[in-house]
Amino acid sequence: MRKTIVFAAAILTLGLRAGAQEPAGEAREAVKSVVERTVNSIIDVLKDKANDREARRRKIFAIVDPVTDFALMGKLALGTSHWPKFDEDQRKEYTDSFSRTVRDSCFEKVEIYTNETVTFDPAAPAEKGKVRMLMHILSKGQRYKVFFKLYRAGSSWKIYDLEIEGVSLIRTYGAQYDQVLQKGSPKDLLAKMKSKGMATPDDLKNVGKSKDKK
Repeated sequence: MRKTIVFAAAILTLGLRAGAQEPAGEAREAVKSVVERTVNSIIDVLKDKANDREARRRKIFAIVDPVTDFALMGKLALGTSHWPKFDEDQRKEYTDSFSRTVRDSCFEKVEIYTNETVTFDPAAPAEKGKVRMLMHILSKGQRYKVFFKLYRAGSSWKIYDLEIEGVSLIRTYGAQYDQVLQKGSPKDLLAKMKSKGMATPDDLKNVGKSKDKK
């Protein structure tokens, strides 16, 4: 079901440092705890019908913000080819706009949750000391894969990307921003983001659509 995939993206989306090739057992358990606690806490908020929309929004962001590095996510979306083009003030404005765009878009879509079942696999090592955590969403006989990508930030672990059915949040937003920056300037991109003239990338909107038609 397409809305299930959009819900998965919202968990993003509604929470890099090199390390050992494989995280220690305690680290893997810490990552698993972060992801499971975040997802289950969001679901609890959505299930509580006593919350009005603004209360749900406030509570969900209180859960997601501490475990998600939106600043790094935005920087990686621009990549090494575009990030250096932004001065300090532009970087701050971009980071604020990117965070707001992703958070608002995710919140609008996470509300479609309708008691889908979620299960989790153990955390697994990824390249350069990062960790991937796989979540399955089960809905009407279909199983969808959502990879949470985390890195160690001091003594904690933070989410810096989501990959839903093979579609990366960072790469997808990055491709959209690249189209603007190939022909324009950081100022042009910031203006479009400020005016909310940039829609959710098609790759994210269409994730899972082909499955739903089967």
